[in-house]
Amino acid sequence: MVKHGILAVVLVIAITGESRAADSIIAKSGDGGASIEFALRPDGGIEDLPHYRVTFAGNEVIGYSRLGIELSGDQPIGGTCKVERTESRVERSEYTQVTGKRSAVTSHAAVQVVSLKETAAPHRQWEIELRAFDDGVAFRYRFPRQAGWDELAITRERTEFRLPAETKAIALPLNGFTTSYEKRYDSMLAKDLPQNWLVGLPLLLECSGGTWAAITEANVNEYAGMYLAPVGNGVLSARLSPRPDQPEVAIRASLPHTSPWRVVMLGDRIGRLVESDIVLNLSDPCAIEDTSWIKTGKTTFPWWNGFYETGVDFRRQEGRFYGS
Repeated sequence: MVKHGILAVVLVIAITGESRAADSIIAKSGDGGASIEFALRPDGGIEDLPHYRVTFAGNEVIGYSRLGIELSGDQPIGGTCKVERTESRVERSEYTQVTGKRSAVTSHAAVQVVSLKETAAPHRQWEIELRAFDDGVAFRYRFPRQAGWDELAITRERTEFRLPAETKAIALPLNGFTTSYEKRYDSMLAKDLPQNWLVGLPLLLECSGGTWAAITEANVNEYAGMYLAPVGNGVLSARLSPRPDQPEVAIRASLPHTSPWRVVMLGDRIGRLVESDIVLNLSDPCAIEDTSWIKTGKTTFPWWNGFYETGVDFRRQEGRFYGS
């Protein structure tokens, strides 16, 4: 899908200064239904650890869940922190797309950027960006370049999704990171998901209060794809696809660097998830200035059906079709 011709109106309100650990920083959708909250909370006897929480229509969809990143040869990010500053803004944009569910799309999000600093050495700085739309919420990690830290080597994410006990999951179990993504979905309570499963995205959730949700990701760029692993009691932990050449590492990148969005699509009925534009709205704008040459048409899928057309204006090469 392509989004093009962006017209944006942005209201920015910056707030500086340290925040108390007990303070919550909340991004709430324009209609007030969806919200994502950041808070420093105790966990396992340790104070001021970064957490987030998601609610929709007054119901908790994801309880307070840990945030963090594990690094190769370095201390993890996500230990005791302090909030150095926050930035609040509202973003609204309108654009058109060549193909998709609708040609004219509107994006309207409340944004909170939380700048954090470790309270213990090496005192690294990092950020969490939160966004709330009417049809869901999202967050991502941002790693600024700083003295003594200019490269990123991520082994795994500590990102959690803590689901209430009554949440039902419709999950796709996979055998590994290099499967055809074609297994059958299984339905069960999220707390009963087997701990030996690797779950593919999106993960569909039927929540209390008539809420439907789906966990997925958006704007994956220079980063590993995310899967989920049940760890018991309705808690799912992020799993990153390892590099084929260095399986012990998932991402190597220069700083500054930004993770993909971790997305929770939300709706009062399952059809709302199909209608949602949140993943598209979280993706980068179209890099093609002139899209007038893009036309709809027909093709075939020879990998699946085993044949291809002859006598047409396409040539076959290495199992793919290319325009002549």
